[in-house]
Parts: sequence; structure tokens; C-alpha cells
Amino acid sequence: MSPTPLPAESLGFAFADEALESRVRAGLETVEQALRDATQSEAPFVTAAAQHVMVAGGKRFRPLLAGIFAFFLLSFAGIPLTAGFTGKWAVFSAAWTGGAWPLVVVAVLSSLVAAFFYVRVIVLMFFSDLPADAPDVALPGWQTTSAVALGLAATVVLGLVPGPVLDLAARAGEFIR
Repeated sequence: MSPTPLPAESLGFAFADEALESRVRAGLETVEQALRDATQSEAPFVTAAAQHVMVAGGKRFRPLLAGIFAFFLLSFAGIPLTAGFTGKWAVFSAAWTGGAWPLVVVAVLSSLVAAFFYVRVIVLMFFSDLPADAPDVALPGWQTTSAVALGLAATVVLGLVPGPVLDLAARAGEFIR
């Protein structure tokens, strides 16, 4: 049985070096196996990320931190009234105006796929049980709390009142020309 053709081979390209071809093929097989494993069980990085938000000194749930983290994830997904939506809207509308509508369609579909993973982390944070061997996580210091609060404020303000920042960006673009 011959090996599965690589994407480059299907386009008519050939590897000049057999060692390179075997390394590329091995790398692709590793990625393929990792994707299979991730879809058949809980992804360890997702579980660990959710546990860090769920756990603190006495292994108790921290709803405020979990809520802020969930808000950031929803902003990444581009939910309206968040900075993520504003940013995606600005980029997608500029691309659409520039005639790159196929790119916009691919980007919107990619955003929908990514939203699934963000929602999965949120579900793990709020609706899964904490494992017995969950690590203890130290309470954040004032620097971390300040950074998270500043990020939350910026995400909310840029989502609710994006006009001044978008105008500033438009004027900066004219200045560069």
C-alpha cells in the first residue's frame, strides 16, 4: 500500500530529499494523531486552563474570575458589545470594501469554529466537577488583579464606545500615507 499523498504532492510538487519527505510525513502523522486524540477525549490544555480559574487556595470555585475569563473568551469569539466584535467588524468591513469577500467568508467561518472551542472552556469552567487531584493556585497579587481589571475595562469600553478609537485608527492610517 502506498502512503497517502501529501498536499504538496497532490499539487504536483515532489520532495527532492527522501529524509525531508519522511520528516514531513512523520510530523503530519503526529498532528493527525493529536487531533484524533483531542476529539476523542478531554483536551488536557483546555481542562488545565479551566482548572486554573476554578481553583484557588482552598480548592473553591472563583465565580468572579471565571466570569471575567468567560467574558474575555466571548470577546475573542466576536460577540457583539465586546472589543473582539469591534475589531473583527473593522477588519472584515475593510476587507469586504477592498474586494476580498472570499477572505471575509473564510474568516467568519473560522471565527464560528473558534467560538466552539471558547464555549467549551466556558462550559468546563462552570459545569464540570473539580478533579480530586486539582492543583492549588495562589491568589493573584495586585499587579495581576490590576492587569485583569484594565483588560476588562478596555474590552467593555471598546465594545460599547468604539467610535473614538476607530476614528483615531483611521486618522493614523492617513498620517502614515
